[in-house]
Amino acid sequence: MSHKVGRNDPCPCGSGKKYKKCCMEKADNVLRFPGDTLSGSVPNNSVPPLPGFDPEKLVEYQAFAGAWDDAKGPVPSFMQYLGNANMATDVLNDLKHKLEGVDVKSEKQLQVLADMHMRSHNNTPMDELLGLTPSQMRCLLETNFEKGSGAVKLSDKVDTDLYGKASFILWTLWLVSYIDGAGEIQISEYEQLYDEVIDQFINDILLRGKPLDEVKSHITGNRNKNDLMPALREQAFILNGCFIFLRDKGYVKKRKGMYSLTAKVRNMIKTQGFIDKLFRESFVWMCYDYNWLGFYAYDMEGVQATLPFSLYILHNKCQKYIPIEKMADYFFEAFGHIIEDTDSSRMEYMVLFFDNFAEFFGLIDIKYKKSKSGSLNDILIRESELARQLFVWDI
Repeated sequence: MSHKVGRNDPCPCGSGKKYKKCCMEKADNVLRFPGDTLSGSVPNNSVPPLPGFDPEKLVEYQAFAGAWDDAKGPVPSFMQYLGNANMATDVLNDLKHKLEGVDVKSEKQLQVLADMHMRSHNNTPMDELLGLTPSQMRCLLETNFEKGSGAVKLSDKVDTDLYGKASFILWTLWLVSYIDGAGEIQISEYEQLYDEVIDQFINDILLRGKPLDEVKSHITGNRNKNDLMPALREQAFILNGCFIFLRDKGYVKKRKGMYSLTAKVRNMIKTQGFIDKLFRESFVWMCYDYNWLGFYAYDMEGVQATLPFSLYILHNKCQKYIPIEKMADYFFEAFGHIIEDTDSSRMEYMVLFFDNFAEFFGLIDIKYKKSKSGSLNDILIRESELARQLFVWDI
């Protein structure tokens, strides 16, 4: 579902103006999130709904704004009406406060004062942005790993042995080997691998060399292998992402409904440094071409759009082990106005970013802290050595 802001709707920036009078001609002023997702594709040209957006609330607000008494001051913005004023609203209110008692003689003078205020604001470090200024945050969010632009780039000097900690690489190589051995495979009409492939993967990778008791310690309430299989299949579901990557990059081809390896992947595996190439290709692909949101609520699309900031939290705050919930605190302090800060949203953020991205690419080290009774009490994470070597920060 796409979310289009109407010309006469309140502007998403929170100014209180109609969209046509504010940001309609300045699309770069509206943070754009990934939109509809089909077959893993993620277009980047849809405007997100406001947090808690409700058409009925919009109608109520329009009636409220129409009946507003100007003697009380400027009409509150839609976000203020919802009780969730955003940063733009706070900046405007601050500007209004500073202009109280100032004798403004012309529109040009007012524009100069406003520009000075905005420049000052945009270059002031903010605690909720981990000390970044709004200008730095914008540069960070505009990071493009594929083009090598923005506040963080991928280093060309990484110890290739570290790539072995990236599940995506290991799983993709396993899938290439499986397809090679089978000659060809078929996938479902929903573009998912069949259970026979998933079950073989579980036996070869997820359970390889691991006593069942060790596996059960992370999945409570299971007593035997058969009980574990549903949970393990859920964990192995992301193997479908590995297949979509191989397909999108032309490493597998379809003929008469069956998929087989192409000469492209066979030749790549023979080249020196192919693991490095495979990691970079898959990392960039996961950032921009694949929806790793899974089946979670669409209001969590901001997690993928704000990925560079989550990586910055790792870099800035996770040099030592910290509770996973603490990182969620840092994220929602910065983006609670975009992604509603609730218990479910926090859990979804941790699952999406950590399980579906950071851990998958070997960017974090994980330590499980147990209570005296032996039950799992806390999950601690820190930035991995691979992440330290991979990212070059310019911020």
